Amino acid sequence: MSDIDTIKHEFLGYFNGLPIYHPLESRQGNAWGDYEFNCTPDNLILGGGAGEHPALVLHDLGGLSASYVLECIAQLSKNFPNYKEPPQSTQDRLCDIAYRTNNHLEFCSWSMTDIHRFVENAKSPLHGKPFNENEERMENWIKDSIGEFIFYSLPELNPDYQEIINLEGIKDNWELGYWYNNVTCPPPNYIKSKVQSLQGNGFCEHGFFRWDFVYPPKEY
Repeated sequence: MSDIDTIKHEFLGYFNGLPIYHPLESRQGNAWGDYEFNCTPDNLILGGGAGEHPALVLHDLGGLSASYVLECIAQLSKNFPNYKEPPQSTQDRLCDIAYRTNNHLEFCSWSMTDIHRFVENAKSPLHGKPFNENEERMENWIKDSIGEFIFYSLPELNPDYQEIINLEGIKDNWELGYWYNNVTCPPPNYIKSKVQSLQGNGFCEHGFFRWDFVYPPKEY
């Protein structure tokens, strides 16, 4: 049993070979970066911690989404000469949200081997946007890959979502594009749905898959 299985949680998909979990309850009392990590429902977790892969706890999900929106603006400006950037006031506000903390990534007892393997996996051409050390830092690749996921798929976990999409220059054209596409989810029927998981006791230890869908679709 992995550390994530000691608390209620849901499984969201995969990123760079590691499962993405959303804790549904809090656990505190451990030091920053401890093998048995702290978390709240405001976090996302990569890897299951002790008993699985060492965890990476993601903090300030709103800040990660704002970082991704800034990256979108940079990419649109670079690739589309006719693109009109949002006003400076909008970009300044996005920076305020994105950089209000430097502690977005909490690596919990990762070894040098874990780090090396993660970096090498990130370079795989199977990713929508593989990591390129000549273009960006690994930390930014993680933050913007997950920030995109939060922005588009998890707005309810993003406390800054409404403010971001209503900023001038964003609210009228907030379809900013998908520049990473590095999060994957199991296809239908590969993972038990929430309804199926709750029929037994396994949910108490192993959580459930967040998005309930089966193929062919049926009524519950």
